[in-house]
Amino acid sequence: MLENWKIAGVINQQHFYNEEVKGVLTKTQVKRVFVIISDALRYEVAHDIHQQINDEQRFKSKIHSQLGVVPSYTQLGMASLLPHKTLTAKLGNKPEYKADGLSVHGHDNRHKILQKHGGIAFKSDEVLNWTNQEGRDKVRDAQVVYIYHDEIDAIGDKQATENQTFEAARNAVDEIKQLVGRIINRLNGSRVIVTADHGFLFKMTDVTDSDKTALKSKPAGTIEAKKRYLIGANLPTDSYYWTGKLANTAGVDANNGDDAEFMIPRGSNRFNFVGGAKFIHGGIMPQEICVPVLHVRELDTKAQTKHAKQRVGVVPLNNPVKIVANIDRIQFLQTDPVGEKFKPRELELWIEDPDGKTISSKDKVLFDSASDKMDERKRNIQIKLEGSGFDRTLSYKLIMEDTESKTKTTHSVIIDLAFEDDFF
Repeated sequence: MLENWKIAGVINQQHFYNEEVKGVLTKTQVKRVFVIISDALRYEVAHDIHQQINDEQRFKSKIHSQLGVVPSYTQLGMASLLPHKTLTAKLGNKPEYKADGLSVHGHDNRHKILQKHGGIAFKSDEVLNWTNQEGRDKVRDAQVVYIYHDEIDAIGDKQATENQTFEAARNAVDEIKQLVGRIINRLNGSRVIVTADHGFLFKMTDVTDSDKTALKSKPAGTIEAKKRYLIGANLPTDSYYWTGKLANTAGVDANNGDDAEFMIPRGSNRFNFVGGAKFIHGGIMPQEICVPVLHVRELDTKAQTKHAKQRVGVVPLNNPVKIVANIDRIQFLQTDPVGEKFKPRELELWIEDPDGKTISSKDKVLFDSASDKMDERKRNIQIKLEGSGFDRTLSYKLIMEDTESKTKTTHSVIIDLAFEDDFF
């Protein structure tokens, strides 16, 4: 597969600009596209952003994946996301990549490349610190705006801070959502694409000898050596790692540059421990090369109403509800599974007498089952009566109050105790 790095129906990362960015500009009436590139934004983290956006009412997100370049590391991944006809590699003291003859390394160089395509580049901190007018002035003449965000890789890819990777992923979700909101609400953006240069692997426990390859030293021909990859020329082959060419896995033009080769460990093994050991990337594990692509757009008022998720329905299974003990259970059915159309509902439950006096404990219950099976959405909720002298001929009421909307529904209750315990 490394000789023919393709998956049917999945776009290769080096075609991102032509397929994703130009696709929006040519197929819609949109005049400007914003692209947020978050370093090491793994697919599962991006999917969390996607779900949170769709849980809200104003924006709509769609997510799919692209096949990341190999080795799956920042310089090559960032290069592949830029507009280009030809991507070349030069093997000097370290690999240098160029897009149509221009260096892709560093923010200023990427900005220059984008300028040739009616684009512009900023760092996420800049965007978040703009005033509304300042931001609109900055992007007014641009057709494409790239925004570079670095939270996960900045924390995870350092040995001193790699244990904070999960916290960094959570912060990335919040920051990217904030960027999307800033773009649409303040910069008059209507289309935002969120993607990454690569994903990552993370090992909770300390690295052991079984996580290491048998390679003890850099082989001849190595130009750059990291935990999950080596890049160079005329590299050796062996059974405990794979070798390949950037021409095949990243679309690098070997005719106009060097025919760069790489080595990557099999599975999730590591070559060495530069920059930490628990947080790694560079290889071909799905978590490294399944690169997310989110398309986010603003919905009009009508679409917002249609798009908004409803809270799941909840009903008692027996009507009327019958209670036969001071501490009893009421069986409820969550009528809808949590998913694309429905979101969880929290209810506060209690029982009142005919005069509206509370005669039971009040309990909050979250109904959040995502199961498609009705039996798995049934819940037995304990209720505790308070007081005495209950009359089986009276109609009591079960109150179900939505804790967010404060709307109430009521159901009839019959209290028929075999005997009453004064302890209650």
